[in-house]
Amino acid sequence: MTGVPVLGAPDFLVVGADVVTADRVVPSGVIEVRGGLIRSVRPGTGADAGPSTGPDAGPGTTSDLPVVDATGLLALPGFVDTHCDGLEGEMRPRRGAPPVAADAAFVSFESRLRAAGVTTVFHCVGVREMTAHGVPVAPGSWRAIHERIAAADRGLVDHSLVDHREMVRLDLLSPSAVEDLHELLANRPVGADPLPVSLENHSPGQGQYRDPGVLADYIVATDGVGRAEALDRVEFLHRRREAGGAVVTRTLASVDQLVAAGRVRPVGHDPDTREAVDALAARGGRIAEFPITVEAAEYAIARGLGTVVGAPNILRGGSHAGNVSALELVRAGLVTAVASDFHPGALVGALAVLVTPVAEGGAGLTLPAAAELLSAGPARLSGLRDRGVLAVGMRADIVLVEPRPGTAVPRRVVGTLTARTV
Repeated sequence: MTGVPVLGAPDFLVVGADVVTADRVVPSGVIEVRGGLIRSVRPGTGADAGPSTGPDAGPGTTSDLPVVDATGLLALPGFVDTHCDGLEGEMRPRRGAPPVAADAAFVSFESRLRAAGVTTVFHCVGVREMTAHGVPVAPGSWRAIHERIAAADRGLVDHSLVDHREMVRLDLLSPSAVEDLHELLANRPVGADPLPVSLENHSPGQGQYRDPGVLADYIVATDGVGRAEALDRVEFLHRRREAGGAVVTRTLASVDQLVAAGRVRPVGHDPDTREAVDALAARGGRIAEFPITVEAAEYAIARGLGTVVGAPNILRGGSHAGNVSALELVRAGLVTAVASDFHPGALVGALAVLVTPVAEGGAGLTLPAAAELLSAGPARLSGLRDRGVLAVGMRADIVLVEPRPGTAVPRRVVGTLTARTV
C-alpha cells in the first residue's frame, strides 16, 4: 500500500485485486476513486501501477493518484451490518464488573468492525427492563450507548472510520419501553430517517426460545448459574409473558403511532409463524430478522419482505437455539441479508461458507451472489442507495480480503477502505 493515508483519502486507486462487482469478478482490476466515490472499475494495465512523475502526468490522469497495491486479494464492497449487538458487549466485557466507559468501548469496537470489513453498522440499543435471560438492567442504561452512537452519526466527534447508525431493540414486555422510546426519539434531529425498531419478545415458549429448555441452557452458560436457578428464571419469564398482554398491546399501539408519524421503521425479530409475519406487515414492517422456521422465511419472502440471518449461524452450521439453519435458508433462496448479530468477525467466515460448494458443506454461491448478501442486500433493506456494490457513483467503501491459497474462497480481511472527503 503506497501513498494512501492510514485514515483514508478522497482520491486513490486500488490495483491488482480481483474486483467483485454486482454480476462478475474483474480479474486484476482497478478501482478508481475520486471525491470519495467510485469513478470506474476496469481491468488493469501497466499505466495504473503507481504515481507517474513524467512530463505527461498531471491532474485528471489516473497516474496522479495514490495507489493501494492489492495484488492477490479480493476487493469487495464494504459490509453493511444491519443488526449488531456487539457494542453493548464491548461495554460489559466481564460479567459482574462495572461497565467500560461508552467512549472507550465505542472506539475499541470500531476497530473490531473495521478489522471485520464492516463499513456501515446499525448498532442495537436495548430498551428494556431486563435481559433476555431474566437479569434486571439499570433504568435508562441505554442512554450512554445511544448518546455515543448519536454523536458519531451527527459528526459531533472526531470523524469515524465506520458509518455508525442506530437500531433499537424494543422489549415488548417492558412497561417502561414506551417512555424510553419517546425519550430516545426526542434526541434525534428533525428530518432524520425513521429509526429502525426491532420488536422483541424473548419469552420462553415462542419465538427464539420455543423450547424453554434451550433458554435454560443459555442462562446456565451465560450467567454461570446452576440448572435449578436457570429453570426458576425460565418459569418467571413465562409468567411475565402470560401476565404481560396489556403491556405488549400498549407498546405496539405506541409503535404504530410512531410509524404513522414517520418516526420509526418496525422490524420483526424472530418471526416464527405466518401470523407473526402478517402482524409485522400490517404495521408497515418490511424486514423479518432471524426467522425461526422455514415456513416463516418462505412466507415473509412471499409477502415481499426481506429476511436477515446471522453470520454466526452460517459459520457454525446451525442455530444455537435449535431453530432453522441460516445456511438452509440461503440454499433455499430465502435470505436477503446476512448480519453479524453479535459477532462482526463471523462475517468473512460466513462469506467463505457461502461460496463453498454444497457438496463440501457450503451454499455454492458465486462471489457476486455471496457479496450481495453482506453488502447490497442489507444496504437495500436499510434504504441506503449509495453503497453496497462496487460500481460507478457509489461510495468507495471497499474491503480487501485474502483468499485461501489457490482458491477464490475468502480467508480473512486484510484491509478496509472508507474514502474520506474531509
